[in-house]
Amino acid sequence: MKPFFLSFLVALISNGLSAQNYYEISFEGTGLYESDTRHELVVEPNGLWQVGSPDKTVFTEAFTLPNAIVTDTANSYPINANSSFMIKHVADLGFAMPNFVSFSGVYRVDSDSLSDYGMIEFSPDNGTTWVDLVDQGQYDAMIHWGNMGIESQVPVLTGNSNGWKNFSVLFLQLELFFSIEVGDTVLFKFSFISDAIDNNRDGLMFDSLRIEDTPPVNVIEQELESSLRIYPNPANSILTIDYSNVEDDELTIEIYNHLGVKVEKLQQNEQWNKKVDVSHYANGFYYIVLSNCQGNNRQSGVFVKQTN
Repeated sequence: MKPFFLSFLVALISNGLSAQNYYEISFEGTGLYESDTRHELVVEPNGLWQVGSPDKTVFTEAFTLPNAIVTDTANSYPINANSSFMIKHVADLGFAMPNFVSFSGVYRVDSDSLSDYGMIEFSPDNGTTWVDLVDQGQYDAMIHWGNMGIESQVPVLTGNSNGWKNFSVLFLQLELFFSIEVGDTVLFKFSFISDAIDNNRDGLMFDSLRIEDTPPVNVIEQELESSLRIYPNPANSILTIDYSNVEDDELTIEIYNHLGVKVEKLQQNEQWNKKVDVSHYANGFYYIVLSNCQGNNRQSGVFVKQTN
């Protein structure tokens, strides 16, 4: 990951805290908003999932001590299991673009890779419809694993993960299929399924789960101290990048998508005259990095491509 992404993320998080709705659960009762009634952890009574300190063969400690949520904190998972827990989340801002909506956490798995496995599902309508996030099917283009330049693979919830693994999923363009409005309840469901063969394995464990439901910073118009202005924001076809080049340098503009992949590079003196055609870009978040030919005076901003 390029260094500017990290500094940009820190700035984005710092500047956006007052405007965002986020829920973080560490299973210690100390996570952000764990007692907020707009969010709720629902564990099946007498089910397989337990919150506590793991004391098993492979699962010996939580990611954030002392607790995690585990397929039994002490015993190997049973045969013929099909057990779930859910997180309810009330959408403060809705899930339509250009709002930024992500779901992340860590997991660890130790199971028979043939037929014992976990699932992560999402419901946009409080349980009527379910989308399998791991095996997305028709919604593959709407859901992206990875978050604001942070790489994340689709979780492999079977076999042996050999330690804790991160996951982070970014929801983009879901309004094309689902209408998630302010105040709607969405659900995230975690399940574990086993067959009739006892493998004496530890199962599945999750920790440090986090939901973010927030708009981008200054989405109407981004203006930085460097006098970099990006508008309109969101943009449909032509984006204006206005910068006061007081030293009359030859400037380079680089544009990256939300996964940190460079999609365009332009030189001011040849190709870029403060206007960029983004009509062919996919809907989503993009980052702009501005620098001179020596790589100095680097400035960055964010914009959203949104088709009307």
